[in-house]
Amino acid sequence: MITKQIDAVTANELWSETTDGHIPGLLEIYNPDIHWGDGSFEQEDMYLRVINDTNAVRYKGKKYIPCGFSFKPPAEDGSKVGAGTITISNLDSRVQQMIGSIKIPSDVKVVAMFAKPNGNKYVFREISTWNFGMENANANRSTATFNLIVDDVYQLNVPRDTMDKNQLNSIVED
Repeated sequence: MITKQIDAVTANELWSETTDGHIPGLLEIYNPDIHWGDGSFEQEDMYLRVINDTNAVRYKGKKYIPCGFSFKPPAEDGSKVGAGTITISNLDSRVQQMIGSIKIPSDVKVVAMFAKPNGNKYVFREISTWNFGMENANANRSTATFNLIVDDVYQLNVPRDTMDKNQLNSIVED
């Protein structure tokens, strides 16, 4: 599912000539094969959460590990939604090994955020959210690449119905 929501305050910040906010991406991978054990990264089992930034953050009570990643959103042409890709770099070797050990499909959520400093904290506002399935991941010593697919239900092009006198009694034919 793809959602896009920009509130008026965020839109105003984004369109202003200067802003002290920035747009990090949050990535959440859910897979039963992910096990942290000792909790050294403050992550829950079955989840890997990273932020495309140089600092770790807490968002909605969950910690996101800093790293670098590039996200290519799926192409949308009005009749179908294509695949997307994510390439993550600068991950700890333990996380790289964990990604390489995943054997079953994962659920992936990518959120584009607007982050603005407020004192010693940041205020986050969601801009766009994408939910994908991940069939496979390719990982080596420096990067991990995920091929992301959108749920088949979002690939359907459902035509709109046409109203006629049988469906709507108030339609009168000449």
